[in-house]
Amino acid sequence: MLRKTSLFCGCLLLLAISVYSFDAPNTAPLYRFVDDNGNEMYVANPTKVTNLKKANPNAISKVVGYVYLKKVAGTIPLFGLSKEGKNGLRFIYLVNINEVLKKQNEGWTPIQENKGVICYVRMSHISKTTIGAWRFTQNAGSDPRWRFGFDEYDQWKKLQGVKFETDAGFYIWENPIETAKTTGFDLRLVQEIYYFGNGDKPAEKSEFYVIPKNTLSLNQSQARACRTGRCNFNLGFQIIRSNSKGELKVPVKIINNGVTRTSFASFSNGETTQTIKLSLDIPIGSSTLFISVDPDSKLEETDETNNIITMQVKVQ
Repeated sequence: MLRKTSLFCGCLLLLAISVYSFDAPNTAPLYRFVDDNGNEMYVANPTKVTNLKKANPNAISKVVGYVYLKKVAGTIPLFGLSKEGKNGLRFIYLVNINEVLKKQNEGWTPIQENKGVICYVRMSHISKTTIGAWRFTQNAGSDPRWRFGFDEYDQWKKLQGVKFETDAGFYIWENPIETAKTTGFDLRLVQEIYYFGNGDKPAEKSEFYVIPKNTLSLNQSQARACRTGRCNFNLGFQIIRSNSKGELKVPVKIINNGVTRTSFASFSNGETTQTIKLSLDIPIGSSTLFISVDPDSKLEETDETNNIITMQVKVQ
């Protein structure tokens, strides 16, 4: 048992150091610590685990699985929040950002920097690799807690007052694994916007292009069609990847005049370049065109700064 709740709380201050400073390519064990009052706390950062164990040598702790300390493809953040209760600090752990914001409005506070990110987990199952995390409550009004894998699920489901949600809330790795190396991989959005005329011209036959420091000037006569206040143009751009191995489908976000559109760039095995051609409605007059490849940064790249184009567009 933890000797003092105050020691348990004190370790939260140590957790304020950023998780992102731990630069390791492998998964790390996710520990569950339990204090004298039954409050459960999850810690993944190895330095913080060591500090917590030193401060509380008799603490009840268990490795429930393995997680990433840095975002890798296919993962989402697990958030931790705390709130003072009658029996010391209470803790909850969430993956839904809307739930996080709601709890913050109810007085819950992120328990460390980076908006309370504890680690990174998956929302989908990998056969024979990940285990589910099931959320449950025990008795009316109790804070939600988590149990990992079928052994814990089956054990706790038998207890009086325990009510589990139907599906797993997220997944973690059952055993430690090493992140697939993506050394040298990069996506690059070529800093040019192409105009393809007002017909069905092939993507490789552009009439002209403009670089971001210049304004893309278009005439209404060049549009595919115009209606009140806006015209539709065939515009395009190129995306280059540094590694041609395997298939890759990456989202592309296009924003113009406050309207957001999402498209996708699909690379076949062996392809390094994709030319994306879109018919975009652009308002008459001046506006800003914003394009972002991999807008949520789900791919690990050597350079995250070359995925964006911002350009002024003028239709007259």
